[in-house]
Amino acid sequence: MTKYTEITDSGLQSRVRSRYRAEIAALEVLGFRHLAFRLEALGPFSALLRLPLLPLMRRAGEVLVFPFPFRLALANVLFVHSEPPSIASCM
Repeated sequence: MTKYTEITDSGLQSRVRSRYRAEIAALEVLGFRHLAFRLEALGPFSALLRLPLLPLMRRAGEVLVFPFPFRLALANVLFVHSEPPSIASCM
């Protein structure tokens, strides 16, 4: 079961901001504005089940977090645009 939560930790927000700096700049040029930082956490023990993928994800620069109990969580940022109504996610 995947759980989505808003990121309120300023340290994690800054890691996400620096990872997606280029994507954020490109979206802002298109008129998108920041909506929220989000954390997508997979089910319990998902970090153990996806252990072979972790080095690839780290090499790709993904912002990973491991909440209890051994969940694999990916942090990213959401943007919104009013005309036309749309949402963009940096992944």
